[in-house]
Amino acid sequence: MEKIFEYARKNNISDIHIIEGERIYFRKDGEIVAYEDNQSLSREDILKICSGKFEEDFAYTDSKNQRYRINSFFTKGKLALVIRVINDEAVKLKGEFINKVIDEKILALKDGLVLISGITGSGKSTTLANIIEKFNDNKSIKILTIEDPIEYIFENKKALIIQRELGTDVESFEKALKSSLRQDPDVIVLGEIRDEESLFSALKLAETGYLVFSTLHTMNAVESINRLISMTKSDKKEAASEFVKFATNTESSEIISLGNSVLPIRKSTIENIKDKVTEPMRFLMEQNSKTAHARPVVVAYPQVSRAFQQAMQDISYYEENPNVQKVLDTRTKEMQTAIDQSLK
Repeated sequence: MEKIFEYARKNNISDIHIIEGERIYFRKDGEIVAYEDNQSLSREDILKICSGKFEEDFAYTDSKNQRYRINSFFTKGKLALVIRVINDEAVKLKGEFINKVIDEKILALKDGLVLISGITGSGKSTTLANIIEKFNDNKSIKILTIEDPIEYIFENKKALIIQRELGTDVESFEKALKSSLRQDPDVIVLGEIRDEESLFSALKLAETGYLVFSTLHTMNAVESINRLISMTKSDKKEAASEFVKFATNTESSEIISLGNSVLPIRKSTIENIKDKVTEPMRFLMEQNSKTAHARPVVVAYPQVSRAFQQAMQDISYYEENPNVQKVLDTRTKEMQTAIDQSLK
């Protein structure tokens, strides 16, 4: 296994895909490639890494004290791992716009909720790590992270950073959040918004006066709103409605439009950003404001949209999912089930 880890780090591999007794694959520069060695690992080899952890995420440190994030699971009765290679330091963001947003907007925030969205491998964790490091370089504050597992290790500079790992430093997400209020943080970082519990915990912390950061697995910032609404149960729709008002106000619309090069969802945003966009985008905004209409109500839209986007992502990884028709049939069934349930 150490040989595989060494190869991955030398060859700029982001993820290692292992199934017991089968050929090993890597993700490099966004593409799946086979390990040229033809080496495979036995169940015994994989069990040494898992240490009894199955169907879960966990951190792993090799003999050279280099860190990895691992997801273990079973496929066709075989034990499998997907291993994310974690660098000692997060890759520095080079984009002029994102660095300007962090320096001028995010570092000035005192409270609220900031979500970083994107698909797998798009750089959510890297962006969040860069934000934490920016605070660390510039602000005399206390940052508390709750992660599952911890990815990047930070050294205190101007900021005091406390990193807590679920299952190692604290028993559960609920306990970590409850105790966080007694730990005098200025900024709270939640690894990922995965369900209704983590969503409303993040909102509650933000409403209490803390600055909260987290990530969300969606295609883009606009789709994040639908994703968050779909997480909520019927008895909490009022809270979801309040979030939508926040997420679609003029300021939020401006950030989403500039950050994702998409048309603003509010006419009031056009006037604010017309001098910050290209001439073609300005033309599109003006035309859109004159001719656009609200999208008609679509039954179970959040669930259908998410299933469709997941289908596109699944078939884009062709070597991992060679049976395209089976993938499409599965996602189509999910869409139809969501529609049928909504119509009951």
